[in-house]
Amino acid sequence: MERCPCGFGNSYEHCCAQVHSDHAFASDPEMLMRARFSAFFLGNAEFLVDSHYPPGRSETEVLEVKRSFEDTKWLSLRIIQSDQHSVEFVAFYKATPFAQLHEHSQFKRDQGLWYYVDGLQMPPIKLNRNHLCPCGSQKKYKKCCA
Repeated sequence: MERCPCGFGNSYEHCCAQVHSDHAFASDPEMLMRARFSAFFLGNAEFLVDSHYPPGRSETEVLEVKRSFEDTKWLSLRIIQSDQHSVEFVAFYKATPFAQLHEHSQFKRDQGLWYYVDGLQMPPIKLNRNHLCPCGSQKKYKKCCA
């Protein structure tokens, strides 16, 4: 049983796949954020656009997202904090050895569905040697990529 890319601990089929097949399954902003990360990880551009709040979408967004997949290999996600309308997270992606996107994202519920609205990029977080390695190996950072 393959772990879900969002890192929540469940298999993909029992986690983000449910949200990818039915957007209404996302019960809160954190669940939608995890599903969005998994969509980036798996190359699911349609879900990413569908879960972006409609007034924030561009006509070429699906194509733009698909192009971003060519240059970025997503590795892992850390949720720092979440509340009723926002999620602060760090998403790690392949670089040398890896890079990170630290963002405070805003979400909105409209007609029973949660949507990503926008995000404020924040400074990179400092990695603790005893945390799990961002590369996704499930080893401690100090015994892996440090």
